[in-house]
Amino acid sequence: MQAGKAVSRRYCNRRIGEFLKELDLTEGRSTSVPKILRVMKANGSPVPVFETDDERSFFLIRLPVHEGFSVQAEVVNEVPPKSPPNFAPT
Repeated sequence: MQAGKAVSRRYCNRRIGEFLKELDLTEGRSTSVPKILRVMKANGSPVPVFETDDERSFFLIRLPVHEGFSVQAEVVNEVPPKSPPNFAPT
């Protein structure tokens, strides 16, 4: 991945990817990574970390948790949970 562009190159079996796309089990090639980058930036989330090896035997994307969702984040205007309705016979 260079300069925010995803480029799909080597395939073990290109037909498998095409078959999964025909079944609507995958998206088009190189569409998800730009979407991830765009949405995370708009959300104010940290930049994702992309990892692979020279043989491209795996591709890993780490999506860091937004600081607003951390355990230590301050809760503002927390709404108490509603108690369940009482259906006791009268």
